[in-house]
Amino acid sequence: MRSTYIFITVIIVMISSNFQNLYSQVDVSGFEKTNSGMHYKFYIKNENGRKAKSGDMITLNMVHRSENDSVFYSSSDYSYPYTVAMMKSRATPDFYEALEMMAEGDSATFIFDSETYYKNTFGTTELPPYIKKGSKMLFDIRIIDFKTKSEMAYEQMKMIEGTIKDEEKAIQEYIKKNNIKSESGSSGLYYVELKEGTGKKAEEGSLVRVNYTAKVLKSGKLIESTYNAGNAKEITLTPRYVMPGLIEGISMMKEGGEAILIIPSHLAYGASGSESVPPNSSLIYEIELVEVYE
Repeated sequence: MRSTYIFITVIIVMISSNFQNLYSQVDVSGFEKTNSGMHYKFYIKNENGRKAKSGDMITLNMVHRSENDSVFYSSSDYSYPYTVAMMKSRATPDFYEALEMMAEGDSATFIFDSETYYKNTFGTTELPPYIKKGSKMLFDIRIIDFKTKSEMAYEQMKMIEGTIKDEEKAIQEYIKKNNIKSESGSSGLYYVELKEGTGKKAEEGSLVRVNYTAKVLKSGKLIESTYNAGNAKEITLTPRYVMPGLIEGISMMKEGGEAILIIPSHLAYGASGSESVPPNSSLIYEIELVEVYE
């Protein structure tokens, strides 16, 4: 009886072990192996290409997938490539050891043990819930280019300059199309008074009640309308709660006044945008100051 129990236990252990091996095994034929135990295979190898130095910004296309080809992340799903700051490998194998092996234009696949990867790359033994313990992870990487910090800063500056020009052009086209007679203030806000108020004046810090319709200038997309909601909205004119352009515009109004505010992106949601507002978007507010509270 005891021998039967031992036999069954051994069979269960063997089945469990084989199942785990089936799960964790990856076909590494055609792959090479580093001293640290990382497997890799190059598809394009530029032997004389430039390699990244610590502090460089690396732009790359990347697919992070499981050993069963489930995709955790793919840069192709986004409108911009993946960018990472290069640093020296802290412990091998890790993500930066893989990047140290690559030059501009290179394309390769790297295989890591999931727990070792997270421990060495992020300093944690905890895995995300979608990655199983004992599993392997694969990274398909193609290096687009490297940029030094100064090169990246210059590129970002040129991008910002181009964005500002495009945004200002869209504002001027809107002003011309709608025959608006207004100059922007020093901040860049355009204030167009439609009706002068006669009541209390709003100022920064005031609690006010307003009706408004807010749209994205370029597309005309409606963001929000208190008229559609059927109720005026109470807001406190402090930066903690309200965008700077709206605070500045309402602070120029008195109770009963109506105005159009053309708010450039740097006074609105900026380069990050929001759920309903694209990055670098100017906004149009048609606003009525209903009441200024004491």
